[in-house]
Amino acid sequence: MSNASEYLWYIPNQTEGGHRGDIVDGDPASLDTLTRHALALEEHGWDGALIGTSWGRPDTFTVATALAARTTRFEPLIAIRPGYWRPANFASAAATLDQLSGGRVRINIVSGQDNLAAYGDSEGDQAHRYGRTKEFMRLVRRLWTEENVTFEGEHFQVVGSTVTPRITPRHTPQELRHHPRLYFGGASPAAERVAATEADVQLFWGEPLDGVAERIERLKRLSRDLDRDLPPLEFGLRITTLVRDTSEQAWADAEAKVDAMAAGLGQVDEHRRAKAVGLGCICMTFDLRGHEGYASMRQSVTRAQNLDDIKAAYDQLAGLPYVDPQSIAVVGLSYGGYLSALLTRERPVEWLALRSPALYKDEHWDHPKVSLNADPELMDYRQRVLTPDDNIALAACADYKGDVLLVEAQHDVIVPHPVLRNYANAFVNARSLSARVIAGADHALSVKEHQQEYTRTLIDWLTEMVVGRRIALAKEVVAARKHRLKQQSDALSSPGQGTNEFRGDIRAVENSSS
Repeated sequence: MSNASEYLWYIPNQTEGGHRGDIVDGDPASLDTLTRHALALEEHGWDGALIGTSWGRPDTFTVATALAARTTRFEPLIAIRPGYWRPANFASAAATLDQLSGGRVRINIVSGQDNLAAYGDSEGDQAHRYGRTKEFMRLVRRLWTEENVTFEGEHFQVVGSTVTPRITPRHTPQELRHHPRLYFGGASPAAERVAATEADVQLFWGEPLDGVAERIERLKRLSRDLDRDLPPLEFGLRITTLVRDTSEQAWADAEAKVDAMAAGLGQVDEHRRAKAVGLGCICMTFDLRGHEGYASMRQSVTRAQNLDDIKAAYDQLAGLPYVDPQSIAVVGLSYGGYLSALLTRERPVEWLALRSPALYKDEHWDHPKVSLNADPELMDYRQRVLTPDDNIALAACADYKGDVLLVEAQHDVIVPHPVLRNYANAFVNARSLSARVIAGADHALSVKEHQQEYTRTLIDWLTEMVVGRRIALAKEVVAARKHRLKQQSDALSSPGQGTNEFRGDIRAVENSSS
C-alpha cells in the first residue's frame, strides 16, 4: 500500500470544448491541443490525467496511446467499460501499451450505463452490471499476473490464455508495481462490494469529509467481511477546483459556472444545488414541454406528454455514472408535484418532496394542459375532500411506500389547503410523512425569506433521508457480520461440532464493530 499522495488532472476527451465552463482554445480534440495539455501537466509536476469515456467521445484508449507516445512521464488514467471491451482483448492491449510506455498505464473501470446498443452491447439490471464488472476486473488481473489462464464465469470465459507481452514489475516511489492499477468508482451497495474485493483504488466525488470518512470505513469493513485477497484498498478524491482570491468570490464564480452549464443543458437547478451536491447527490432539473424554454408548445402539450418528459428525465438521471437508481429523490412544485406523484407508479422513487402539489380532474387526460387551467370548476374541485378513489394522483400516493415531504404555502390561493390535506391523507402506505407550512407565503414564494425557508426545509429533509440511508446500510453490514460471527461461535460450541482450529477472537471483533 502506498503512503505518498498522487495528483492527476482531467482531460475531458470531447469533440466540443467548454467542459465545465472552460475557455475553448482551438480544436479541443486535436492531438496538438491534447499534447499541450499533457506536456503542461508534466512540466508542472502532475503524475498524469484521467481521460474520460462514453459513447460519442473519441476512443479513450487511442487518445491515451497517442499521448503516451508524445510524452515521457505523463501517465494516462484510461477510463474503459467492461461491455465495450472483452477481458482478454483489453488485457493484451493494456499490457502492450504499458510495455511501450515504460509502465505508465493506469486504468479506470466504469460501470455506469451508456448507449450500449450503439456498440452492440447489452446488460440486465444493476446486479448483472456489477457482476460482469467484478468478473472483468478479476480476469484482467489474472491475465496480467498469470500464464495459461482458464476462467469459467457467468459473463466471461477463457481457456489456456496467456497475454503477450508480459507486464514487467517496476519499482515506483510508492510501491512495487506488478501491473497497471485499477481505479473504480460507485456509491451503491453493489458498487462498493466490487470495489472492496477487486479495485486497487476507490474514487470518490467531492463530498463532505465526514461522508468520505464514513464511506472509507465502510469499504474497509467490507474488504474484511468479503475476504479481500489483494493489497489493501486505497482511496482517491475526484474534485473540480476553482481558485480565486477569496472564498466568497470562488463560490460565486463556481455557482455562475454551474448556472451557465445548466442553462446550456436546460437544467437550471432551483434548489440550491451546491448544498444537495454537498450531500453527495447528483442533481438534475429540467423544463417540461410548454414551460420556460419550450413555451411555444404551451397551447398543445398534454399531461400525458409532460409525464413522458419526467420519465425521460428520470431515465437519463438513473443512467448517469455514479447514480444509484434505487436511491433517487424527486422534487416537484405545483403541476410538477402532481406529475411527480404520478411518476411514482412508473418508476422507483425513494424520496418524494412535493411543494404545493396541484390536483386536476382525471377526465380529458389527452387534452392540452392549458385547457385544464381554464376549467371554471377547477378551483371548486380543489376545495373538495377527495380520496384515492376520486383522483389518479391521490391513488398513486396511496400506493407509494417511500418517504414524503409535503410543503404548503400558508396563503396559497392557487393550490389551497384542502389540496394539501387530500395529499397528506392519501399517503397511507408511506414509510414516513413530513408536513411543513411556510407561514405568510404565497404560491410563488415571492418573498426571498420564504424561498430561503423552503430551501432550508428541503435540504434539512434530504439530509435526514440521505444520511439516514447511509447509517442504515452501515448497520446492516455490521448486523450481518455479527450474525455470521455468532453462527461461527455456535458451531464451535455445539456438542460434537467442536474443533481445535483457531478461528479468531470473536468477542474482540464484536466489540470493535459496536
